[in-house]
Amino acid sequence: MPAAVVAAVLGAACAGDGPGSVTGTNQVLAAVQETVGFRVGQTGSVPFVLTSNGVPVPNQKVTFALLDAPTGVMLTDNETITDVDGIAIASIQANVEAMFTVQATSGAATAEARVGVGTLGDVQVAPFFAPSSHAASETTNIDVLLLDGMRCKDVPLENPTNGQHIVGREFPLSPSGGTVEFQDVATDAMSAILARALDRNSAPVAAGCVDLPGSALLPEGLVQVSLALYDTVPDPTGTFTVTSSLEFSTVAAAGAIAAAWRDLSDCPLDPAQLWLDCTIDALSPATPDDPLDCVPSGVPGGEGPVGDALLARRGTLIVGPVGTTAGCRDVRDVAGAISVDALTMGLYGSPLPQPIVALPAIAADAAHILDVVTLISNLDVSAGDRPDRFFITHTLETANFSGYNLTMDPNAIIPHDAVTLESLGLPVLDAQTTATTADGQIFIAEHGFTFRLGTAAREAFGWIALDSRKLPRNLAGFPAFLASLAQTDDGNTDCAALDETLCPLAGAPNGCLLSACTDGLAALGAQLAASFDPADGPGIDLHLAGSALLIDATGTGMTHELGDSGDRSKVAHWSVDLRTRLGRSTFDASFNALRN
Repeated sequence: MPAAVVAAVLGAACAGDGPGSVTGTNQVLAAVQETVGFRVGQTGSVPFVLTSNGVPVPNQKVTFALLDAPTGVMLTDNETITDVDGIAIASIQANVEAMFTVQATSGAATAEARVGVGTLGDVQVAPFFAPSSHAASETTNIDVLLLDGMRCKDVPLENPTNGQHIVGREFPLSPSGGTVEFQDVATDAMSAILARALDRNSAPVAAGCVDLPGSALLPEGLVQVSLALYDTVPDPTGTFTVTSSLEFSTVAAAGAIAAAWRDLSDCPLDPAQLWLDCTIDALSPATPDDPLDCVPSGVPGGEGPVGDALLARRGTLIVGPVGTTAGCRDVRDVAGAISVDALTMGLYGSPLPQPIVALPAIAADAAHILDVVTLISNLDVSAGDRPDRFFITHTLETANFSGYNLTMDPNAIIPHDAVTLESLGLPVLDAQTTATTADGQIFIAEHGFTFRLGTAAREAFGWIALDSRKLPRNLAGFPAFLASLAQTDDGNTDCAALDETLCPLAGAPNGCLLSACTDGLAALGAQLAASFDPADGPGIDLHLAGSALLIDATGTGMTHELGDSGDRSKVAHWSVDLRTRLGRSTFDASFNALRN
């Protein structure tokens, strides 16, 4: 049942079109109050005003009728005459709780008002400036409104009445405060109490709002409400597209990714040397002491007789300028013969196939894949329980990993450099948190996601480093693809070419390396794919907390941008907390958000 204040300043009634008014030939009849309320057993007054071209019309007959009124509600008189101010009052006696409509008619003009009869209470409101507010010095007066049938989240600050729903009067107070009393408020309906501190231009500089359920009122009694006013800022409610620039180059996992891919080309005879390492290591079953990790056993017989024979023909380790070795092998073995590493490299021919030539550049891309990740997300901001507090839903959408300086052709088109995170099946891409506003900024509390940086980077790397070079983007199958580029003079390729070339040198029959070669390439492929795993964290692995200036460039009172992308001193910032398998990294990152 709507709340209402029965008393009205009739002389201030609108003479033009009003709520429920219908224009006659030359006259307009309007309800002075759209909604009227009074207690059971009282005689209520429902005023209407008759005007012609904005001038009150006296001495005109106005008739009244009750629409949808129950038994126990009646008019004390069905008609009356307008007074000198054009006012005609319908008097109603109600002995039951009810909601109904009073219709007034004068000639061709009609108007309606909604009436509520029930148990009512009174509310006294005492607004005050919150300790964090700086608006008192700018305030010329404070307005307090009781809004019937509304909640604070539905009340627009700039135009709270929006031409309707206003119950009672708008009470002005001085900046020093005071109290306002609303009488005859329904005890079975929700109302919103809004207080606004206005500056000399009538713009709100601070505001407070509280939802008032009817059940909180005392029938026939008085309830006191203290209402804190918080400084207003451009309204941030709405949805924003957020672009965050995250630099993960210092994350320990970045080194693990780089190392795995660098191994394909960091020695002069790579990838042949690494191919041999993996094949020889696979000649014996994997054990805890000698796993299949592309590092052959150093124990004589550890890789069987074929392994011993091939190890004896490996190139000698190259000694660097300071007398140390980097694990790279020479074209000659200890006896001065052509090493099996050089023979395997020779299977690629001359000039080398373009994919082999591209391996150092691919390794460089792996080393920089985490340098700059552009994260696109959706930020939904909704009103909270007071003007400076908000509810946030933040949803991660895509991650773009091509923010670094690519080693490939800068004009190359990468079809899928942005990874759609939902496609990875990550469990938590939506996070809920809160935010507060103060001093023209919004402060977003910490919240977390299952980002899985490594999983997303692996997906992107297949497109950025491989597919863009017209290479297979299947990381696990990439070593087998490289092996397929090797060829003997009689046309054998991949493992068959390696077997034909090296089994005779090991004094073994044809086929001695086929199984080990296949297994070794598979192990190497698994290592390349798994090189991204250390960048994944357990559980919620990406935590963000942020702050941003609220930018209203349109003067509408609404925030259209969080942070100023055109001014580096005003960019928005995240505090980033990333958890990976190799530890935790914390750093700052910038972001920008535009209203959708």
